[in-house]
Amino acid sequence: MKKPLFLLALAALPFLCLAQSKAINEFYNKYSQDEHFLDIKLSGGLLNLVASKTDNEEDKRVIRKITALRALVLEEGNMVKKEDYTKLLREAKADSFEELIKVRDGGDNVEILIREKGNAISHVLLLVNGENSFVLLSLEGLLQFSDLNDIHLDIKGTDFLRDLPERRKRRKA
Repeated sequence: MKKPLFLLALAALPFLCLAQSKAINEFYNKYSQDEHFLDIKLSGGLLNLVASKTDNEEDKRVIRKITALRALVLEEGNMVKKEDYTKLLREAKADSFEELIKVRDGGDNVEILIREKGNAISHVLLLVNGENSFVLLSLEGLLQFSDLNDIHLDIKGTDFLRDLPERRKRRKA
């Protein structure tokens, strides 16, 4: 019985890997080992534990929809090469990410990109690229557009999510 389950899991592995964005993975792998960056990775069970410990029902509801959270944070200085940042944006857009917001806030450039699967948002990418800081926040799951308003993280740039409208206005083709 163990062998068929193992083969089934092995056969599903390539499809699970497709959910990850190659551009984000390459960027993340390049900078996550740098000692100047704070590297955060949360998934599955740990996110469920976080959801169970919060008192706010809206937070619980949204956290339970998130299957993976990754963040790279650099608070003093910005050592991200301009060409790496440009490549990340270009390849993310080529990988079905759509720019949702682009804001210049003081010396920081804030960009929020999303990738959709049907009527749900399957991936949110938040980038803050400033003179003295850098943030990459990657959220995966099946979120509704209105869920973005309810993401409350103490990470630079996430306050822009709270200002989004409850519903997305679709462009006519």
